[in-house]
Amino acid sequence: MSKFVIEIHSGGAKFDAQATANQLDQKWQLNIEIEGHAYSAEGWDCLDAFNKIRGPLEQRYTFLCNGARPNFLPSPMASQAGGLEGYRVPGGRKARLSDLVPIFDAAPLEEIGSVHEQAEFRQKYMEQVQRGELPN
Repeated sequence: MSKFVIEIHSGGAKFDAQATANQLDQKWQLNIEIEGHAYSAEGWDCLDAFNKIRGPLEQRYTFLCNGARPNFLPSPMASQAGGLEGYRVPGGRKARLSDLVPIFDAAPLEEIGSVHEQAEFRQKYMEQVQRGELPN
């Protein structure tokens, strides 16, 4: 079991949420406790489970971590290891190993996006990579 503290923004206030991630056979289970309420989801990696929790809560809570950035993408190798890290992809080039960051490390409010924005970024990025439009 891995334990994390995730900073949350809600109604102008910031506070910490407690999270645990557990591997269950081929899936990962993520549990997050926010203001005395427990949220849980399973996913093929931790990012998938995180987005299943984050999506329905976006109107009330903003998760201030790398995994909530629109330009945070899982890497295939990191996903196989549970998705506890991913790439913070800069604009205009392919992701590099030096772009690998922990999913729950802190990120500033102005760099956070929605689950939908993250999915859109991922789709556009993958299309650019497949068309060979991004330099290394």
